[in-house]
Amino acid sequence: MWLWLLLCCASTSDLPTARAERGDLRVTVEVEGELEARRSVDIVNPLEGWSELDFVVEAGTRVEEGDVLLRFKTEEVDKELGEAKAQLDVARTRVEQAEARLAIQLGEARARIVQADLDRQLAEFRQTDSKTVPRVERAAARIEAERAVITTAEADTQLAKVEGDARAEIEVLLLQVVRAERVIAKHEDWLSQAELLAPASGVVLVLKRWGRETFRAGHDVYQGSTILQLPNLDELDVQAWVHEVDAPKVLVDQAATVTLDADDDTVIDAVVSSVAPVVVPRGEQKVKQLGVEITLDETTPAMKPGMTVSVELVVGEVDDGLLLPSEAVFVDTEGTFVRTPDGARRPVVVLAEGEERVAIDGLEEGDEVLTVDPARWVPDEDTP
Repeated sequence: MWLWLLLCCASTSDLPTARAERGDLRVTVEVEGELEARRSVDIVNPLEGWSELDFVVEAGTRVEEGDVLLRFKTEEVDKELGEAKAQLDVARTRVEQAEARLAIQLGEARARIVQADLDRQLAEFRQTDSKTVPRVERAAARIEAERAVITTAEADTQLAKVEGDARAEIEVLLLQVVRAERVIAKHEDWLSQAELLAPASGVVLVLKRWGRETFRAGHDVYQGSTILQLPNLDELDVQAWVHEVDAPKVLVDQAATVTLDADDDTVIDAVVSSVAPVVVPRGEQKVKQLGVEITLDETTPAMKPGMTVSVELVVGEVDDGLLLPSEAVFVDTEGTFVRTPDGARRPVVVLAEGEERVAIDGLEEGDEVLTVDPARWVPDEDTP
């Protein structure tokens, strides 16, 4: 009843209207992003534990395969390697001395065995059963022969003991040699990896240490940490971040345009290639944002990884659709609708919604609708 009275009191000309007209609507979301290489080679610390950087090539340097990218300090390892080599020389000398002593001791022991065996043979030769030889001499010869047998056995035992003791000593010394050789091999292997060369040509990207400052000489780096990257400049993508408010609008395969912040004239067509499954807090303010990967249609020589870009995501697009001003479309608990000039409610479907215009379904081209809700419209004081 109130609406009817209001419409009766206000002429049609008092209510602003608009006509449904055909046109194209492009709904976009503007975000910031950064260029990154689709493929890159990571240069990591191959050394065990912590190592101190002595040299790091400057970021942005163009290198060729085989150029030095970084170097670790080697003074401490050089010192330990020298000590290990000295220990190896000492251990080898001790082995040689022990082997020489063993050769002498073995010679002496074998000589004693030979002498004992000769004494045995002589004593046996002197033995006789002849009655013409006094019994005392015959007994003495027999005793000498038995003693010679015992002496020979003792000499054999002594030989085995001397050889066993010497071999055990040599084994211990050889273990010292092996231990020193392993230390040397380990240090030499470390030194062979202390200087890292470029595996391919490219432009150097220096990463940040613990997300703060970029790596430089003097920084300690743990094994496996990525220090540099050599990106492939022929294939670049964009990493962009969308505010959580606009996150539901972004989908894979949506069109986009990318503009270099450093060169407004460089505008590249692109497409959304992947969308993160969840939003995450980012930055000091912990603003929740959605990660979006964008694939470029092409790259130019001016484009480098790390450069910032402005991205326009096309989150809605209607070609040759019926368009109305945004203020002509209303929403309440019953749905979306427009008002015809006589104030009647007419349901419509919103196909795409821009900042100023809306693409709708449910009207015919040329249909006129109100741009204000007469139930809430209050005339200006200047309205007659």
